[in-house]
Amino acid sequence: RQKLKFHVQGTQDENGANNESDRSKAREWRKRMYGDRDSRFMDTDSRAKKQQKFQDAASKGSKHDLVVIPIFWKHKEDQKDKTMEVAQRIKKCLSEASMNVWIDGRHKYTP
Repeated sequence: RQKLKFHVQGTQDENGANNESDRSKAREWRKRMYGDRDSRFMDTDSRAKKQQKFQDAASKGSKHDLVVIPIFWKHKEDQKDKTMEVAQRIKKCLSEASMNVWIDGRHKYTP
């Protein structure tokens, strides 16, 4: 972790507030430090795509009474097979009790 001293030269108005060039230099510094991770600097297309992604994920889960999330190590196929088999049995039992169950076996999201 870097320890930075941030000093901006500029004038202050009668209330002691920094002028616009100080604020723009501060914005430039934040953009250099945080880049795209800072949502204030995301373009509107990226922001809209990110919001749509979260809305889609939320709507998938809201259609069901219960979501089963099987957790296993990616590179252990035998563990994955056993876990998915148990998840299917759980889904079958709960479906018989008239519950809408979804097994979320997606790999790109983490629990």
